[in-house]
Formats: sequence, C-alpha cells, structure tokens
Amino acid sequence: MRYTKDISSAESMLKDSFLMICREIRAYKDSEPFNAWMDGMVIGHIVKRQKEFISDTQSNITKESAYFELVVDHLDKISKKTILHLIQDLPKANRLVFNLYGLDGLNHQEISEVLSISVQSSKTYYQTALEILYTKLQDVHGE
Repeated sequence: MRYTKDISSAESMLKDSFLMICREIRAYKDSEPFNAWMDGMVIGHIVKRQKEFISDTQSNITKESAYFELVVDHLDKISKKTILHLIQDLPKANRLVFNLYGLDGLNHQEISEVLSISVQSSKTYYQTALEILYTKLQDVHGE
C-alpha cells in the first residue's frame, strides 16, 4: 500500500500486476533473477497507472538533504504503521516519487524518464514529500 491510500486500490493494482506478469512471462530471461524482473514489471505497471496524476512542475531544491536527515531522526521513535500511514497521506505525485526514490532506490534521472517529467520536478516532488513528512512527524512526535 505504499503507492495507494486504500486497500481496495492496492488490491486492484496487485491483481493487475499479476495478470501483467502472467501475460509477459515469455519476456523473462533466465539470465536475470526472477524477483528483480518481476519487481521491475510491477513498479513499471504502478508508475503507468499513477502517471496521469502527475503534472510537470519546476522548483529549486535547496534543503533536500537537510529534510531527509530530520525525517530519518524521527523514524526510530515512531511505529512502522504510523510511518506507512503518513506516507499514504502524501499527495499522489509526492508519494509516488518518494516511494520510487526513497524506498525503491531509483535516482531522479530514472524517475524523470519513467514518469516523463523533468529531473528537477522529481527532486521537487521528493523535497515536498520530505517537508510534509517532517511536519507530520513533528506533530506525531509532539515536538
């Protein structure tokens, strides 16, 4: 449920992903690990489904690493369930880029290519997600 707000949407994406994997199984090559191939297929499918909700915006990024450090400082003090809920509450574009960059390990160039947005927009969405999470984490943690 990292990419959706509700279980129904997550289940729908999961079912669609499994169907897509079954349809594309012939494209799998034994030279790569099946899990890696499957992860790539699922992430690509999810990105395609949510791509329509993202508009291309531009903004300067000046505090990305500082916000990241502040967010990370709070993670050990809050339950995983709370953190997942906070991520699910992010706006769709911010949540998608946050998941792709922060959790799935794609870089901003890869995200820009997958989502057809600029690298700067990817960075902006990620920075905004960090700012929102930091604010919410402070509220939850009582600071």
